Amino acid sequence: AAGDLDSTPGLLDRIEQLTGIHAPCGGSAAGPASDPLAAAVDANVFVVMSQAGVDEARARELLVGCQGDPVEAIMAASDGAQGGDAAAGGMQTSLQTQILQQLDAGSGDEPTRWATRSYECVQYALGDGGALDGIDIRVPLRPGVGSSDVKCAFSPQHLTISVANAVVVDGELHAPIDVGSSTWAVEDGALCVSLVKRDPKPWPVAITGEQHVDPRAHKRHVQRVVRELWRYLQGYGYMAQGADHTLVKHTNWYMQDEVGLAVAHSDSPNVRCLPFLYLDSAGRMTPFSILWPVAPIHRGDTLVRDYCPRWLADPAQRKGYLLAILQGPAQFALDAWEKLAAEWERTAQAAAPATSAGAPAPRRTVRSLYVAGAGAEAKRAIEGAGYVLAGTADGADVVFADSPHAGKLCSQHSLAAAFFSAGSAAMILQRIAGAQRWLARGFHMQTQITEFVGAAMMAGASVWLLAGDQGVALPPVLTSSWAAAVRHADVGYTAAVECPPGAIVGGRLTVVERLVLLTPDSRVYLWAGGARIVQHAVKMSNERPLLCQALGPATELAEAEFAGQAVRAADAGGFAQFAQAADQ
Repeated sequence: AAGDLDSTPGLLDRIEQLTGIHAPCGGSAAGPASDPLAAAVDANVFVVMSQAGVDEARARELLVGCQGDPVEAIMAASDGAQGGDAAAGGMQTSLQTQILQQLDAGSGDEPTRWATRSYECVQYALGDGGALDGIDIRVPLRPGVGSSDVKCAFSPQHLTISVANAVVVDGELHAPIDVGSSTWAVEDGALCVSLVKRDPKPWPVAITGEQHVDPRAHKRHVQRVVRELWRYLQGYGYMAQGADHTLVKHTNWYMQDEVGLAVAHSDSPNVRCLPFLYLDSAGRMTPFSILWPVAPIHRGDTLVRDYCPRWLADPAQRKGYLLAILQGPAQFALDAWEKLAAEWERTAQAAAPATSAGAPAPRRTVRSLYVAGAGAEAKRAIEGAGYVLAGTADGADVVFADSPHAGKLCSQHSLAAAFFSAGSAAMILQRIAGAQRWLARGFHMQTQITEFVGAAMMAGASVWLLAGDQGVALPPVLTSSWAAAVRHADVGYTAAVECPPGAIVGGRLTVVERLVLLTPDSRVYLWAGGARIVQHAVKMSNERPLLCQALGPATELAEAEFAGQAVRAADAGGFAQFAQAADQ
């Protein structure tokens, strides 16, 4: 996204107009039309910053006091650092000589550089004489853009550049050039326009009236825009068939224009707005946003819509979701996280005594399951594993539904996905074993959004792995933005699992590839990703409790069979035993 903002002509300006996120003051407008003192300050501010070791505000203050003279400004900064006493006065001549030598060196063999929001400029000497008779203008290009998409035309004192029919530069050059010796080429992902000056004098600007920026400050601004975009973006998913004929879900993120962004949020909306894709006979897809009334609207009424997705009905979770879009007090999210963390801690403490006492943990008796929205396939799997599919949650021992049920062992995931994603597994184990050092924190991004926001705010620089549990292939998403994680719930990402700092080295994420479950009934289950579950029967050694011997060949289990056995065997004592083994 940051690359697109930099390389797509006019896109950053357009996004700034829509969002009101503007770059901080500090760009420079140089050229004959600008104020002479302001132009001198802008042209020399970075020289003073680098030579005097001061920040931008102090450099500008010094330049204004010295009427734009960089030598005097650097000397004034040095004089202030030395206290301005009489002894420093004898050093002025020597210091001035050194500064002039440094500045002269900078205007000789070393190229002079500056940047605008659209391109970078470099002045350099073409020959051995040291005169700055060459200047390059480099325009970054998006991936896939080649020389056939670029148009570049120059006359003795005018330059026009367009990329993919979008104008990047169209203005007067600072001074005449030698058209016959000037060239352009696409190389290393950028358009490089090499101009040869007729008069080898330094240019303060390439194009009259161009705005100079500090590249580092500009990069920080672009990153800030990307971070803030999650407050404005909307997304939709669509299915596409891959090369292996499997269905893969893709996601498109988009931003509405001024009209769409002007429609405010309300819990009592009078309009709805959804994306609409029109496919013409030639296969061209055009996206629209369709808005229609859902309540009576009278002249003068404000149009309002519900920013929350329709599946999000819990008022507490809606407040957490809206924090990613509408800034406001967040204490309620911190309180919700502290409450959930306390529940996890109590669960973990209750699990420890079962192991330390050495007594076998009691087994749950599971005879019936309730699965919200279960179809014929789920019914066959449940009954084939020897269970009864209950008609209601009240009459079931185990409940698979979107909301918790008091007194029931619940999994707020579909049965097919309950144990087959890293996110789901982490959250189900967490619900049974509580807060454990060996278990990454996981959140269900439909029923624990507010708790997740509170945890992410408290964690600060945590990185989150996002995954989906809808039985459809979703590419994993890694993000450090809690707002991005919340908004991904719109497009099917229902799990957010925290990645410990040690898991990310050199920009690469190390993820769990195998999950081992050792249960009190002397069985080991190995989850190796996908839907492959391997079961081992084991014999525990009395002398060394952590040593076990496999009995017979391993067997592979179907999803439904494993789900049933795991529910029967997964109890607090078993997980506490696993935690003790992990510590050792």
